[in-house]
Amino acid sequence: MSLPGAYNLMIRGNTQVTMSKDASMTGWGACIDGCSSGENWTSQEAKHDINYLEILAVLFALKSFHDGHEEQHINLMVDNTTAVATINQMDTGHSLANNTFAKEIWQWCDRHKVAYSHTYSWED
Repeated sequence: MSLPGAYNLMIRGNTQVTMSKDASMTGWGACIDGCSSGENWTSQEAKHDINYLEILAVLFALKSFHDGHEEQHINLMVDNTTAVATINQMDTGHSLANNTFAKEIWQWCDRHKVAYSHTYSWED
């Protein structure tokens, strides 16, 4: 199956690890196995809407915890339904910028043999 025609290509089998991540208008953070990572957005990144930032945070979170999690299936806890839908249905959203990052996530995961699935999480 070619990546451009794929749908939910990265969802395979049971997850080995769960990663939680969150984004705000000031920065992002992620946690996996008790280790955390995150940073503030650059001034250029901070100009974008929250959906863009949530998708970008997924990419940064996956890259941050790459070591030790190659060839694993990661359950990624995401609290933004637009981000989940855009990533799962790569290249079908209304935003070209969001679609571009979704595709980058899929390609990065494919190169690093990382499978992922999303669980929608919400905060009270």
